[in-house]
Amino acid sequence: MQSDNRTDREDRAEETLWTVLGRLYRWKWFIAGVTAAVAVAAVVISLMLPDYYRASTRVLPPANTGGTSMLGSLSESLPSSAQSLLGGETGEYTRLLALLDSRSMYESVVERFNLVKVYETDDSTTPLADAAETLADNASFMVDEEYNYMSVKVMDRDPQRAAKMANFFVERLNEMNARLASENAGNYRRFVEQRYRETEARFDSVMNATTAFQEKYGVMNLEEQASAFFDKAAQLRFRAIQAEIKYEQLRSKYGSGNSRVQAARQTMQTANNKYEQAMEGQERMMPVAQEELPAAARQYAELEKERRILKKTLEYMRPLLGQARFDEQRQRQAVQVVDKATPPTQDAWPPRAIICIMSTLSAFMLAVLFVLVYEWWRGHHGYFARRLQAAVRREDERTSG
Repeated sequence: MQSDNRTDREDRAEETLWTVLGRLYRWKWFIAGVTAAVAVAAVVISLMLPDYYRASTRVLPPANTGGTSMLGSLSESLPSSAQSLLGGETGEYTRLLALLDSRSMYESVVERFNLVKVYETDDSTTPLADAAETLADNASFMVDEEYNYMSVKVMDRDPQRAAKMANFFVERLNEMNARLASENAGNYRRFVEQRYRETEARFDSVMNATTAFQEKYGVMNLEEQASAFFDKAAQLRFRAIQAEIKYEQLRSKYGSGNSRVQAARQTMQTANNKYEQAMEGQERMMPVAQEELPAAARQYAELEKERRILKKTLEYMRPLLGQARFDEQRQRQAVQVVDKATPPTQDAWPPRAIICIMSTLSAFMLAVLFVLVYEWWRGHHGYFARRLQAAVRREDERTSG
């Protein structure tokens, strides 16, 4: 039973196929005529379309030079916003593409080659903007990620003008980049210069405070002087103890009235006085009283710490300032030209073969579709007419009843 149903479906499908082919065969001259007419029209129209030529130039970003190595190594450790200020190479092609696709770039090219007249936008209310928009449609900028180069392509009806415009895009790119790089370098130079001057002024202030501290306490180097002072104090204390022991030894042996004992007593007192004077800050080796020593040491340590920090900062910023001044003065090249654009010899648009083939195929398919729809309608329009008439009669009966 199932095999019989399958056979019936196959027979009906085959019959339907041959019915469709028969209808197409009956309309073969119509289909062929429409297809041929559209093919001829496509050939004629494609030949009437103006030729457009595409000129292309290939560029590379400039190689790093030794003059920017210090700034480049610094920018690697900075966030992206700081790298942008320093003119770093992060996203270099993104920057170049933004300049190439800018309104000012298109308008400069339009003015340079009088494209308002070439594109016939004179009668427009915004001729410059319309010409720039047309130029944007005719220009393309592509980056090859595999070989890391960028190409600038321009289409125009004049091959000479197409090549000149492509080269002018690159020239204008270098000019705009040089101006922006100079502005960025100037901003960075002013930033570094201001910080350098502030650090230098702070360093002078710390040096003045250190001089005042030294004049007040007579200290030149607290660490060395303190070490020498404590060595001297230990020596004085040792002598005092030594004299005291000798005095006690002589006193126990000869008594207090002995001349040698009295001399030893005088030596002991002298040694003790020298030690006490040293600890009171009266010795010139360390002219700071013992009770003032912690505060003085803390003040000296703060001054010395800040002095060393500021000195290191100045040593670090001095070459950066020189490099920033150099970068502000030098001319930066945005790209290096690998292949300069030359006038093309073959047109890039219109694709006449593709236009003719696609138009012919489209005409053939539309003619076939028209024939099938027309034959189907001719065979079923009576049925639709009867159904419509019946529906109208039922509506009339319902409204009249």
